[in-house]
Amino acid sequence: MKKKLLWGLGILVLIGLIYLWQIGQSDKTEQASKQKQTQTQLLKQDQKIRSFVGDILAGTSTLAEFNSNSLPRRLTIKDLKITRDNATTTIYQYGLSIAEILKPLGQLEENDVQIMVRALDNQDQLEAQKIADHQALYQNTVDKLLLVKVPKDLLTSQLKMINNLKIMASLSDNMSQILSTPLIALQSAEQFQKSLAL
Repeated sequence: MKKKLLWGLGILVLIGLIYLWQIGQSDKTEQASKQKQTQTQLLKQDQKIRSFVGDILAGTSTLAEFNSNSLPRRLTIKDLKITRDNATTTIYQYGLSIAEILKPLGQLEENDVQIMVRALDNQDQLEAQKIADHQALYQNTVDKLLLVKVPKDLLTSQLKMINNLKIMASLSDNMSQILSTPLIALQSAEQFQKSLAL
């Protein structure tokens, strides 16, 4: 009786091991299939990008190109609201206003260029829309900054900040069109990085 019980248990263990081996084999086959699909997709994307870049370098691209003349007009000091009052309290209030206006920009988690690259890689319009949302934020910030009365001693820095944000808004608008006008978007991204460095 004990022998039959041991044989029965042995057979059950053997069947269990065979079953687990088959599951492992099917998992390996499934993983290999998924890996092959991923590699195929990556190769296709790589070929698209190489072809795209090759056309640009060869000058045979029919895509529209970025035109720096499309950037918005740079504002001058005449476009700002100026206060002649340079008292400490005035400058302090100005600083508080600017900090409040710029606060939403500090909450942006990703650079528009990173988002654009991801949108292009995945052909994802929702990612491109994030850039359009950032563009609206940049423009809204410019509009608010133009309403602030600027102490005379701070005009230059205020003007530089506004002009940079205006350029960023314009370039972000181009970058949000990465899926329809990729060359303009990529060239705008290069300019965008330069504007961040200013």
